[in-house]
This record gives sequence, structure tokens and C-alpha cells, in this order.
Amino acid sequence: MDRLLDAISAVAVTPSPAPDPSAASTASAAPVAEPAAARLFVCVGKHCRAAGAGRDLVDAVNREGGAAGVKAVTCGCLDQCDTGPVAVAYGGTAAGLAKPPKDGSHRPLAIFHRASPDQASDIIARLTHRT
Repeated sequence: MDRLLDAISAVAVTPSPAPDPSAASTASAAPVAEPAAARLFVCVGKHCRAAGAGRDLVDAVNREGGAAGVKAVTCGCLDQCDTGPVAVAYGGTAAGLAKPPKDGSHRPLAIFHRASPDQASDIIARLTHRT
């Protein structure tokens, strides 16, 4: 045990030199993506896909809503097949999720039933409170 302590105490710890504040950094910071104000999850499950709209709605919302901070993505079944195509919007931390939360941990901003691409402007206006 004494040999171990002697070996440990014999190791010299050299502190790192402090950065020179007068040296200008030539590296530029990578841009950080702004989080979406709202993320619209558009169901492309079997029933909603049969009712149409899914990917076309995503394209329309992303084309019109990008500047307003509204981002649309497709997702699996939202379990509201009778009123599809269905889209559910979340804000806050849920707007950064890859999939819609199904555990009740986040309350949706809005649920859109029988959603279609021609409603994209109305959906964006509702999510950005411009109704």
C-alpha cells in the first residue's frame, strides 16, 4: 500500500496553461439551428394515408410556415383514424422531438382533423396566433 501511495504522490500534475485572452480566435462558431415555434406531426398511418394529404400537407406547411417557425414532419399513426388525415401540433420542448409524445407528458397546441394541404395557411396562422 505504501508503494502505491509513493507512486501516486510521485506523479506530477502539470496544469494546462490558461488561454491567452489577447489571441483572437480564427475559428467561427457553427450556426445553431433555431428551434421551431411549433412542430406539426402529420399522420401517415394506413388510414390517414388512404384519406390522402399527409406528405402534401407537410410540404405545404414547410413551404409556407418556415419563416413563422412552424415545421411539419410525418409520423406514424396518431390513433385518431376516424377523423384523418390528422395533424397534431406541439410547442415548447415538444417542438424539438422527433416523434409526437404519446405518454401525456406534453399538451398539444392544436389537433387538426381531416387536414389537407389547402388548409396550410390557416394551420400556420392558428399556430402563430395570427387568426
